Amino acid sequence: MATPNRPKSPRPGTPKSDREESFWEKIGTLGRKKSKGKDPHEIEEEGKYALDSAATPVGRDWSPEDYELDENEERSMIEPHSRDDHRLKELCDVLIEWINDELAPHRIIVQDVEEDLYDGQVFQKLLEKLSNVKLDCPEVTQSEEGQKHKLRVILSAANKILGMPRGANHKWSVERIHSKNLVSILHLLVALVRHFRAPVKLPENVVVNILVVRKKDGILVHEIIAEEITARYDDLGMRGERDAFDTLFDHAPDKLVVVKKSLIAFVNKHLNRIDMELTDLEGQLSDGVFLVLLMGLLENYFIPLFAFNISPQTFDQKVHNVAFAFELMQDAGLPKPKSRPEDIVNGDVKSTLRVVYNLFSKYKGSECVWCFFASASCFPNPSPFVMRSLIDVLCALIVLAVTDIVAVDVRPHIIVILADDLGFNDLSFRGGSQIPTPNIDSLAYSGIILNNYYVQPMCTPSRAALLTGKYPVHTGMQSYVIVNGEPWGLGLEEKVLPEYLRDLGYQTRAVGKWHLGFHCPEHTPTHRGFESHFGYWGSHEDYYNHSAPDKDYPVGYDLRRNMDDVSRHHLGEYATDLFTQEAVDVILSHDKATPLFLYLAHLAPHAGSPESLQAPEDLVGKFDFIKDEKRKKYAAMLTKLDQSIGLTIQALEEAKMLENSVILFSTDNGGTRSVNEGSAGSNFPLRAEKGTVFEGGTRANGILWSPMLKKKNRVSNQLLHITDWLPTLFSVAGGQDESLPVDIDGVNQWSALSENEPSARSTMVYNIANDTSSLNGVYGSVRIGDYKLVKGSVNFSEPLDGWYGDPNVAELTTQADKDLYNATVDYLNTWNLVGPIMDALNLLPNASIQAVMKNASVVKCRLPIADVIVCDPEVEPCVFHIENDPCEQVNLLSSVVKPSSDVFLNNKVRECSIGRDSIFDELFGFYDEVLAASGKRRNKEYDPGSSPRGSRGRELIEVAEDDPSSSGTTPSKSQAVMTAIPQLPSWLWKGVAACLGIRLKPDQKPILATILYMLGLSSGLCYIAANFWFSIFNTASQKTKDDVVDGFVSVLVSMSWVALGLYARRLAHKLLNSKLIVPLIRLHARTVFRLNAALVLAALLLAFLSLSILSAAGVWQDVTCQTVDVTVALCKIRFLSRLIFSMLFFLWNLLVGVVMISLCRTHTLNIRAAIVMLDADSATELEGETEARPIGKCGRESFLRLDEEWSSDEEKEQQPPPSRAVNQSKLTTEEILNEFWKVSRELHVSSLMFQQWLMSVIGLTICWTGIHLVYWLRHSPSVYQLGELFIPVLLLPLLTSNYAQVNTEACRMIRSIRPTRERLNILLHLNYAPPQMTIYGHCLSYGTIVTAISALLLAFFSKILLSEIAAAI
Repeated sequence: MATPNRPKSPRPGTPKSDREESFWEKIGTLGRKKSKGKDPHEIEEEGKYALDSAATPVGRDWSPEDYELDENEERSMIEPHSRDDHRLKELCDVLIEWINDELAPHRIIVQDVEEDLYDGQVFQKLLEKLSNVKLDCPEVTQSEEGQKHKLRVILSAANKILGMPRGANHKWSVERIHSKNLVSILHLLVALVRHFRAPVKLPENVVVNILVVRKKDGILVHEIIAEEITARYDDLGMRGERDAFDTLFDHAPDKLVVVKKSLIAFVNKHLNRIDMELTDLEGQLSDGVFLVLLMGLLENYFIPLFAFNISPQTFDQKVHNVAFAFELMQDAGLPKPKSRPEDIVNGDVKSTLRVVYNLFSKYKGSECVWCFFASASCFPNPSPFVMRSLIDVLCALIVLAVTDIVAVDVRPHIIVILADDLGFNDLSFRGGSQIPTPNIDSLAYSGIILNNYYVQPMCTPSRAALLTGKYPVHTGMQSYVIVNGEPWGLGLEEKVLPEYLRDLGYQTRAVGKWHLGFHCPEHTPTHRGFESHFGYWGSHEDYYNHSAPDKDYPVGYDLRRNMDDVSRHHLGEYATDLFTQEAVDVILSHDKATPLFLYLAHLAPHAGSPESLQAPEDLVGKFDFIKDEKRKKYAAMLTKLDQSIGLTIQALEEAKMLENSVILFSTDNGGTRSVNEGSAGSNFPLRAEKGTVFEGGTRANGILWSPMLKKKNRVSNQLLHITDWLPTLFSVAGGQDESLPVDIDGVNQWSALSENEPSARSTMVYNIANDTSSLNGVYGSVRIGDYKLVKGSVNFSEPLDGWYGDPNVAELTTQADKDLYNATVDYLNTWNLVGPIMDALNLLPNASIQAVMKNASVVKCRLPIADVIVCDPEVEPCVFHIENDPCEQVNLLSSVVKPSSDVFLNNKVRECSIGRDSIFDELFGFYDEVLAASGKRRNKEYDPGSSPRGSRGRELIEVAEDDPSSSGTTPSKSQAVMTAIPQLPSWLWKGVAACLGIRLKPDQKPILATILYMLGLSSGLCYIAANFWFSIFNTASQKTKDDVVDGFVSVLVSMSWVALGLYARRLAHKLLNSKLIVPLIRLHARTVFRLNAALVLAALLLAFLSLSILSAAGVWQDVTCQTVDVTVALCKIRFLSRLIFSMLFFLWNLLVGVVMISLCRTHTLNIRAAIVMLDADSATELEGETEARPIGKCGRESFLRLDEEWSSDEEKEQQPPPSRAVNQSKLTTEEILNEFWKVSRELHVSSLMFQQWLMSVIGLTICWTGIHLVYWLRHSPSVYQLGELFIPVLLLPLLTSNYAQVNTEACRMIRSIRPTRERLNILLHLNYAPPQMTIYGHCLSYGTIVTAISALLLAFFSKILLSEIAAAI
């Protein structure tokens, strides 16, 4: 049954009681009550007069001794704006409501926690009511000493009840409460609510800012401290009798997910019997309906619907349901639940877990195994009592998993998001107001802002450090980035992060930039631990056409899906959007039972080319308040990146993966504004930019977010390097530090970051370029503690070591700019997807905390730039104290230091000049030690053989592969790749697209295509109608030799002609608009007597068109029309409509034919490549014929191509295996079947696309030929008509021979498989169903074509023979 309703506190309008009022009810706070005739303000004044006038300290003139601070004395107060925080007000309202409800029988009304609770009278009544213990103190005291004595008795009893140790530094005290300290009063009330499990829901994460002032050395020093009043409601739990769930929440909150999922699975196992499902444990059980139904299902009886509220609306109805469920549990033999119904209704997680676990314990029907292992692995060093309690819970859950009721992997999903060339000052949480980044900001405020985090100066070294956990000086990646066309990459002997995580059972996915080697397959992402990759391999690419333009190396396409180039599939699609959508698809399609490692390496905000910043124009326009054009586009690019992060987080939330994820956001190096890079990033006020070892090039924006972090919503100042992520994430994924190689330079920083402990590292190598032949010169930097040594400088074409101005300065000078800025901020806030998600998870702090975090993350220089004597590390070494001189303004080694107003820096310089040896010897020794142990740089010079020849600047990046034994010279013809086959020229492609209505831009309108289509349709219909009318008159006139059959055939052929033309137009649009077909179109050469097949087809079609028009030209003459008694206008219309439609017919069918020929040729070349691979596989089994090369030594052969032209059989034999750069052991059966499956799938798709068109062409050609032969039985053919007959006969073998060539090569592919015992089954299968291109299931071969042509020729010569016989007779 439901618990009886508790008395509520009086409300306005409560009728006055008839009984006599006691003396205590007439005075003071204890007598405060609502009367029908009194205004609330009168009651307040009455109460204050009755009690507070005697007890409140009387205002007086304060002497200086009362407010002056003594040395080291400290005082605090709440910041005024913190009092206006809505969560604080909500907390006060909830507590006041609770107190009034509890003390309603005493007729007590509390209106203000500060004014009504400081004297102890309300606290006394409240504590006596809650604990049922009478306190030994008077109820009313009017003196200040009496009030403090009462508070002392009350707080002593409260501390004892709450289990507070004697003498501990509590958050409340007599002095604080009596002085009306709101924070102390709230702390005490919250502790009482939690301990006594009050039926209220406290607002979570209530934090106030405390202004603390202390006197030190005669100077007042102040600081702002964030004081947490409430945290996560379900994290703290209630402080009643402790059990295993208390231990679970205290010691392993990260295990809560698996516990909840396990219990949900248990409940659903029974609720599914009545088509119901539980997804939110505490949310859906709070109304009691599911609990009641679950008890009926567990005990196998029907519960009448009148016994409970099936759709409860009020709090009391929900309490009734839960209480009824509790009664059913007791009737079933379960002990009375420790939780109260009100706890369940209020959604208390711990109380709900206890109730459901009790049900599970009784009805699970299994015995417990592996108990000790489970408890020991989750909770280190538990007490014996905790161990016993914990064993019961965890064993049951393990049995639950073992019996397949649930199988959940609690290892977190790991998401690494890497920005490219992002400046330190570009994010708004760093203080920059120019470019709002609401999603990144919300992620930062909800997690940890990494304020002392470092990366490498450039892209390739940073990515190598991230994935290997080693400084680039130890992997040979320290000098420069990999330039497209240079045959080198990260050493194959290095094990990288995805390989480590894959060994732990993670699914590894990569999206975006790679840039760690791409000159041979072994260096590409899918050969380095990633199961899939969608992105680009080089340094950058155009945002829209996905080519990689640069001043110093050839242009080429570079957008990949695994090993395949897919650039033309995504022409016109913005790169950031592409990578975002791919990441979202990966997340939403992921099986949550397997942990995911997603490496999302964005192109943004890197420039698309040295002279091109690219972003959608509509978004660029929103930043018109920025006057610098480059910076304006940069802002739009960064906005796209911010929106991408929002969509990625939203996908994680939608996939129910977010609460079990670790998200790292980082940049690869500092921003840049140099001419060489063409970008517009800002590192202000840090010194220098990308490419340098100064702070501007290496101090990075970084954010770590995860619910697993125990101390969030803060700015971390622990020293952290990008190499630390490998051991840190490896540890989070469940790996042991001992299993990592001893030579990695990174350290596990998880404990330091999660617990806010000191950093696990005290030294760091910024970078050391140790080779005099380095592209950037010899330079380096190391750090010990806060001291940083810089030696040498990068050797770029322009200086990069200075301080570059704040881009926020001199903006918003007009009201129009301010209005536009505000409108842009409002627009971007509508894209803030992360903020609401974090707020729903109760992880987003209030505005006050966000302001504190933002202020703490802003770097401030100690000196004006004008006062700085710039340290030139090429002239003398530079040493900086980074903590106090983050802008690297004062060289502590300099013999000339400009006197400064900054006391600290002057003292630091003096300290260093006195103790030079003791301070700096360790720095120089560390530098020399790293330099001596550094490895040889792996950089190689640009290889001219890497040029994508024949591409006309539009082919993919093809680079020669790296053979360590080669000299780097240009390969010979026999070693080099065959000339790449060009795609359609851009001007031709644009023309074709315009004619067919293919949109190359989103806003492009198909005007020309619409005109041509309407012209073709109208001319075709007009020709059919005119020809039909002409045929009727021609037959009826009987003035020609044409009869009814001739007229019918003529009309039928005209209709077929028009139908085929319109269908060809539709098919051409479909083919040339397909992202699967367009990249495969090539202008193939040497296919018909060494002539271009497309040109041969065009010539034949043009000849056919010309002959057809000349043949019909006679109709244009007036005499023809007069002969058949038809108006001259009809003849003119018939001829003109045929002429117009014939030209369009020619264009559309030519396009389809070219696509078909190109596609068939591409299939032929791909099959030949597979044949070469199979031949190489066969050679591996012949002893002594082929010497296998070890993995990692890449040959000079090219594999980065869509196809290549085999110019001759001799050259074909000289080609190396294009699909397998290294001769390996023989192919497995699975690999062979996979190759055939890919070929079969491609041929099947192509067959479906072309079979209708090709069948129409074949049918029309046969009919056309047959008609002419029948016509010539009664008529003598003209030269034009003979041409009309034979040209289709030539077209037919030209088109169908492409099918025959593909099918012949596919059969040859089967014969290339070396027969072995284990391959007999697949050989039988492939011979029975070989890969073929078909027309409605029928294969075309050369024999079929020869037979058809022979039949046509036989028919023609038979006609001649019959004519001669007839003439002789």
